[in-house]
Amino acid sequence: MSGWNHIHPTVFGIVPNKEGGTGTKELDYKIDKTHYIIVLNDEGNSKVDSIHKFLLDPDIKGVNDTAYDYLSLLAIDEIYSNHIGERSSHQELKTAFGTTDKKEIVKQIIIHGQYH
Repeated sequence: MSGWNHIHPTVFGIVPNKEGGTGTKELDYKIDKTHYIIVLNDEGNSKVDSIHKFLLDPDIKGVNDTAYDYLSLLAIDEIYSNHIGERSSHQELKTAFGTTDKKEIVKQIIIHGQYH
């Protein structure tokens, strides 16, 4: 298999080739008892740390810009509700984040999440 991202996540976990050094990282944001997880691409890996630093200085523009494409930072275009790759339902997302808009949810996870 040439691309690791074509493997179904429930078989191997969200990032199936951890030993192979894919460079992907999971970002985890816990709400109540559920961990909402996204998988970052290489650009996301480098930008999330910068975004977190920018949050410390509210005068820096771009982080809270609604036009910023947070989805472009994902290696897998999905929001998971655990580390074995189960997808979050629309109802779970609506209850946890107050919206089902993927861009807004990914933004919240990137801003408030932690590496796992």
